[in-house]
Amino acid sequence: MGLHIGQLVVCVNDEFCDMAYQWCTDLPVKGCIYQIREIRNSAHWLTREIGLGVKLVEIVNPLAVVAVGKDKQPGHPG
Repeated sequence: MGLHIGQLVVCVNDEFCDMAYQWCTDLPVKGCIYQIREIRNSAHWLTREIGLGVKLVEIVNPLAVVAVGKDKQPGHPG
């Protein structure tokens, strides 16, 4: 069973890393229902491991500006 845009999902874990609380003004809450607005493969901000991510209709945070080391480029591991 795959995910699709428009699908309703329930948050089952609302424990996030400290960075999420610094970058986001709004985060999912355990037990609440959300609607998927976008599905994408993206790199984890720290590990650079590619995984599935979703954006939710009910949660829209401002863009986060992330400092990138001079030897690193956004979207490229290492």
